[in-house]
Amino acid sequence: MGGGNGQTRASHSRRLPKAPALVLTIGTERSCGTVGTIGAALKAQSMDVYEQIQRDEGGSRLKPYLDCCGRLWRACECPVKGKLTIGCGRNLDDRGITAAEGHLMFTHDVAAAKADVNTRLPWAASALDDARYGVLVNMCFNMGIDRLMSFQRMLEAMRRQEWQQAADEIMDSNYARQVEDRERRLSEQMRSGRWH
Repeated sequence: MGGGNGQTRASHSRRLPKAPALVLTIGTERSCGTVGTIGAALKAQSMDVYEQIQRDEGGSRLKPYLDCCGRLWRACECPVKGKLTIGCGRNLDDRGITAAEGHLMFTHDVAAAKADVNTRLPWAASALDDARYGVLVNMCFNMGIDRLMSFQRMLEAMRRQEWQQAADEIMDSNYARQVEDRERRLSEQMRSGRWH
């Protein structure tokens, strides 16, 4: 068949330059600038808003940092401080966290404190009643396992089930002077075996 000007399809196609075949081997030695650009465009087309924001925020950070310089917040030396941020761009200054997020973090932190106590004091869970075991978990949650392990006299008294001495050791510490009400309650809980 001919076109409107009498040329055949075959003769018309011979006049056009042949298009190069697309090779979609992105990220290999065969890639060239054109294929890389096409590949980037294809990747961008398949991106969703989550991937885009995560890329633009530089990924997720698990410790608080300032968005002005990206440094941990204590290490920032910028004259104008940015927003306190965590995770993938969560603005803690303005947005904070939700109650549900706070509860999730809290339950994970209590589980971590229990795991630390169980690992470092393997006798505690089976040898202690719930209230006295709870004293250890509470103290570990508040001060960390290494500092809890420094209460050697209290821990030895607990192993011997000398509850009054263990309670006295809680109160006879620098830590008790820092968190008086909490340690007074925990000391009484240790002595009595009842939740306070």
